[in-house]
Amino acid sequence: MKVAGSYRVHVVAPGDDGASEWDAFLATVSRAPYQQSFAWAVLKATQGWRAASMTLTRDGSIHGGAQLLYRSIPFVGAVGFVARGPILASNDPLLVAAAADGLRLLAATCGVTYLVVQPPRRYIDDVSPRLAQDGYRTAPEIMAPLNTTTCVLDLSRGTEAILTSMRKSTRRSIRLAQQRGASVRDGGAADLPIFHSLLAATARRRGFSPPPASFFRAAWDTMAPSRMLRLAVAEVDGEPVSAFLWVVFGDTMNCWRGGWSGEHPRRRPNEALDWVGIRWAAAQGLRWYDFQGDADYTRGFGGCRLTSPGPLERVMSPLLRRLYPPVIHHVLDTRGISRLKQVVRSRGWPGSTK
Repeated sequence: MKVAGSYRVHVVAPGDDGASEWDAFLATVSRAPYQQSFAWAVLKATQGWRAASMTLTRDGSIHGGAQLLYRSIPFVGAVGFVARGPILASNDPLLVAAAADGLRLLAATCGVTYLVVQPPRRYIDDVSPRLAQDGYRTAPEIMAPLNTTTCVLDLSRGTEAILTSMRKSTRRSIRLAQQRGASVRDGGAADLPIFHSLLAATARRRGFSPPPASFFRAAWDTMAPSRMLRLAVAEVDGEPVSAFLWVVFGDTMNCWRGGWSGEHPRRRPNEALDWVGIRWAAAQGLRWYDFQGDADYTRGFGGCRLTSPGPLERVMSPLLRRLYPPVIHHVLDTRGISRLKQVVRSRGWPGSTK
């Protein structure tokens, strides 16, 4: 434990009592990222990542913190990621400073030599400048998450108001899905192979490498029992043509992954799935529906566009810092690295949080 200003910094290992307290704190934060949850750490452990977190307390209550995922890389040492963190209860300058101290202590405790932090959008004007003072700089493009811009729908308006505020073309697509027989059913563990085959079809069309089927089985086993994971399948004449996996965390339903066979586009199966997801989330009393991406399609639902900051990096090891000149950073930030980025994401790099 370390005292930073009026806050105390605690480093917590998964399984400790502090881990459940951290999740309880996240539940009080609107749009808290699921990548900071204990369940996400358990899931990423199946891909070889270890986890630890730090909390910032005052008067016995948690006011902020962050979860770190890290693993050893040959010739580099331990590489660590803080996805969508640190999470803070306010922009109190003392709390922001304590968070920077806490990240440094967390990295040192875990033996991390290279740290990547992607702060959340909230309080970015406070957090990023403070991290820059600590020696962080913009990370190369290969470390960036799949998207930093997303479309978010406020469910508190009610589904009728949401439907009214949609683009006319999106409303028409939802009606066409209903009229042309695109039916949506709840999915379960038995539907995971169907989901993965549809995701693989999407990957072939778009040129990316999807995670293996075993990853989604592990995700189901980890998160479905606590109702954190939800699956739905859209069918046309009994044929599965599209499927979505959502992560439900805190007050938000997140469109985590989706797959489409490419068949029956006139039946609008994807719009049918999103509309079912939106209505379900609203019925559960959730506040937000996060499309986890931003495209013309998602903006048609009438949500607001939010952009998060890109990742920052800090070379913790003085030796590695000397071996990491700006020219290497520049090479890692070129377009030619895009294929390597796809490979990295398919193997479970924490930056690929989509």
